[in-house]
Amino acid sequence: MYPATAPQLKAVHAILGKQGISDELDKLAKVNEWLVGLNKEPVGAISEVDKHTASGLIDHLQAGLSGTTGQPSASE
Repeated sequence: MYPATAPQLKAVHAILGKQGISDELDKLAKVNEWLVGLNKEPVGAISEVDKHTASGLIDHLQAGLSGTTGQPSASE
């Protein structure tokens, strides 16, 4: 497992900020909510997310900005 890259972590923080989440603990809670929804272990810090997971998280968060869920549908 490779750790998330600095640009990925920056993107996560930026997108969460655009969603109005500025507090670090609130950001972590949002990330863990998504991880638990995928039956993954929660993390103690956003920087603990691996590269592959960070990519999916960014897609999910960006979808949230555009009003879609970012979760796979039953047909996918």
